[in-house]
Amino acid sequence: MVVGSGSVCTTNCSDGIILGGETCDDLNANAGDGCSDTCQDEIGFVCVGEPSVCTLVVCGDDTRYSTEECDDGNTVAGDGCSDLCVVECDQDEYKDSSFTCIKCTTYDASCTACDASTCSACLEGFTLTDGKCSKSVEQVEDECSNKSLCFK
Repeated sequence: MVVGSGSVCTTNCSDGIILGGETCDDLNANAGDGCSDTCQDEIGFVCVGEPSVCTLVVCGDDTRYSTEECDDGNTVAGDGCSDLCVVECDQDEYKDSSFTCIKCTTYDASCTACDASTCSACLEGFTLTDGKCSKSVEQVEDECSNKSLCFK
């Protein structure tokens, strides 16, 4: 509810209506229930609606909340969704803004990381140029010094 006279208005926390700087309003001024006594979402909760209904976010409960990138129903790392509900991509993939793993188009064995579909980091002794890794001139020369024929 908006209370005031003329053009000066104020919000009233705990009236069930989200206004002004409020991020939630659950009809009470109790902290610890997801919506604080100042009508702000509390850490670990997601609040929706008017009046707000707040839900404790639990990673591994098979429900993806807005604070989670993924939730596969377990807290096992290494299966694509970590124990902290963060998407896990393979080394030759990058994560886009919708938390989808995309294969890098220029990834090879000398690339150690990719970003936006191109290689972004190389193994030691390799140089990153235009999203691709190549051996440095010094490394090629070292490898060729002990061979009778060497093609660059």
